[in-house]
Amino acid sequence: MTSGATGPREQLPPPSGPPAGLTPTPSLRPSTAQSTPPWRIIGLVAAAVAVIGSFLPWVTARTIFGTLEAVGTEGDGQITLVLAIVSVVGFAISKPWLALIPAVGAALVAGNAWRNVASQLDGVDNEFVDASVGIGIYAVVAGGIVAVIASWCMRGARAEAP
Repeated sequence: MTSGATGPREQLPPPSGPPAGLTPTPSLRPSTAQSTPPWRIIGLVAAAVAVIGSFLPWVTARTIFGTLEAVGTEGDGQITLVLAIVSVVGFAISKPWLALIPAVGAALVAGNAWRNVASQLDGVDNEFVDASVGIGIYAVVAGGIVAVIASWCMRGARAEAP
């Protein structure tokens, strides 16, 4: 006979968890319950651009005496400002329909103002005045269009969610 224990071997329970010194790696995937949908972020930024564009110059005129600017809040920019703020709120509380309707309105009002300003500037043909559409109209139109697309995509993503 061999020396040693002749009885049954004791069974040890399997180790629980990772080996000593090692820790499990967290998942690289963001939690769907805590992550913000990308269309919501894009829409928030776009609507904020429309808000900022309402305060920027909508018409710029350069003369030999200096530069004159008319900001959006002196006219239709007041309308686009209110509509863009409502759109920001819609994205902030994740209500695509509340973001969509005012974003469409802001883009349409700014687009109409752009058309009106551009047609009036066509009549200004003077070597002493250089008038152009200001950056504010571009910002409101672009922000409104992107906000419309984002809110539409947000609605589609919400419909696909389980």
